[in-house]
Amino acid sequence: MKGYKHLSAKAQQQIVDLTAAGKSETQIARLLHVHRNTVYRVQRSLGLQLPRHGPRAPVLTPTQEGEVLVLLKSGIGTGRIAAKLGLRQHAVRKLPRKITLAAAGF
Repeated sequence: MKGYKHLSAKAQQQIVDLTAAGKSETQIARLLHVHRNTVYRVQRSLGLQLPRHGPRAPVLTPTQEGEVLVLLKSGIGTGRIAAKLGLRQHAVRKLPRKITLAAAGF
C-alpha cells in the first residue's frame, strides 16, 4: 500500500485557489492528479469550510443582487434571469430568501 505523500506548498496553494473558485474536491483532484481524499484532507487542515454535498453556488456581487431583484419584481422567472445574467438558477432562487433572513436579523 502506498503511503501518504505530503503535497508541496505550491500544490496546497492551488487547492486553496481552486476551492475559492468554487471547484469541487473531485475537479481539483483531477486537475492536480491526486486523490480527492487528499484534496479534502488539505482543505480540512487549512480550515476551509465547505459544504460536502452539491454544487457550490457562486457569491453574487451587490450589483448582481440588485439586477436580480429588479428582474424578479418585474415578474421574470428565475430560469430566464439566470440565463440573461449568466448566473446559476440556484443562486437566483436563493437570493430572496437570503434577503428575507437578513432583514429578520439572521
